[in-house]
Amino acid sequence: MQNQDQQQPSYSQQSGDQQFKPSEGSYVGIKDWLRTFVILFALQAASDIYSLFSSFANPIGVWEVIGIIWHIISGVMATSAAVLILMRKKIGKQMAIANIVVGTVAYVVYMIVVGIATNSEVKDAGFVVTWFGGITLLAVLTDIACILYFLKSRRVKETLIN
Repeated sequence: MQNQDQQQPSYSQQSGDQQFKPSEGSYVGIKDWLRTFVILFALQAASDIYSLFSSFANPIGVWEVIGIIWHIISGVMATSAAVLILMRKKIGKQMAIANIVVGTVAYVVYMIVVGIATNSEVKDAGFVVTWFGGITLLAVLTDIACILYFLKSRRVKETLIN
């Protein structure tokens, strides 16, 4: 019997503080939300590149030129943000915030133009204004939350250091 007791592994009890305490470097690295943003910026860049080349298949007019310019600006900013974050450069945070701000401003302007154009064609203008205003407000609030992540996140501060 004593032989069997000696072969049993012994377990030491750990206090609750030691068991769940994060390690020193646990916030360093492109993980969690920061990884999600890198993936989203990469997808945005791919979408802008696809849209840029797709726009050349159509006849070029004023709106197409505006679209081409927008896709170039947006694609370069998204690519730069993703690459700089992957390189762990501190400027990657500023590029990510700039990408979000420029995208939000362009979206708000776009929604205003669409709202004005639709408003002249629709009998119930109040519904159109409320609908577009609600969508725009939700987009702006989401983008503010994303900007706050880049400004306040411990992972961003400890990862983007170069």
